[in-house]
Amino acid sequence: EDLGETGFGYGVVVYTVAAPRALRIGQPIEVPIPSDRVTVYATPPAGEAVYVGTIYKADVANYLILPQDLPEGGVLTFVVENMGRVNYSPALGGELRGRGLVQTPLLSGAPLEGDWQACVVEAAPPPVRGFAAAPAGDGPVV
Repeated sequence: EDLGETGFGYGVVVYTVAAPRALRIGQPIEVPIPSDRVTVYATPPAGEAVYVGTIYKADVANYLILPQDLPEGGVLTFVVENMGRVNYSPALGGELRGRGLVQTPLLSGAPLEGDWQACVVEAAPPPVRGFAAAPAGDGPVV
């Protein structure tokens, strides 16, 4: 599900999936249509997470190369940072694409299937300089 479907406004969503098999160094991990910033980690079954790389929505390349082997049972983690809100218009590419992981990431060109888990780490919206937040329930000010 994309960020809009998770029902949160600001923060990150941490997606994890067990590697479907042993993975080899050099395999590409592709994030189709990254709409925010996606940072990927690979964690062996009995080891520490290894940084694979970061894909940003404005990057030309939407794939990363696995920097080391990942044994069967290892976990791939996709940390998706919500990059805020924009006003959508035809000038931004026309079609509304969604936010975050809007399509299943690919491993060597094939969908990375498995038991995906998602954990929302919600953050407060950034303050607007020079304005104080209105108390909850206040309506529009005319």
